[in-house]
Amino acid sequence: MPVYEYESNPSKAPRALGKAELEGGMFRDGAKELRFIDGRATKRYLALNALDVECVTSLLREPEHAVRIRSRYVRMRAQKLRTRATWLRGRASALRNEALDLRSSEAERLRSSSPF
Repeated sequence: MPVYEYESNPSKAPRALGKAELEGGMFRDGAKELRFIDGRATKRYLALNALDVECVTSLLREPEHAVRIRSRYVRMRAQKLRTRATWLRGRASALRNEALDLRSSEAERLRSSSPF
């Protein structure tokens, strides 16, 4: 399950922490921070995907159904990714069209203001 670190600046996207970045850390204060005994700085801005947390909770409740639970959550994650990809394609297309409209209106403005 990926653990993400985010910054207090909301314009920056969270990034997934690598295994090496998490190794040797211990969650403290209700898992609000990750502390290291080797001197590395404590990580405080951490996040998990809610779907991943739900999956792990289900696995802990019913370990005998691990394969079925994992499969269900992988399918759910895939569906969410497909939905997001469709939305992003539509948004990208709208932005391309907007850029083309701006270019053509700018070209028209330049043509109409030209003395020739």
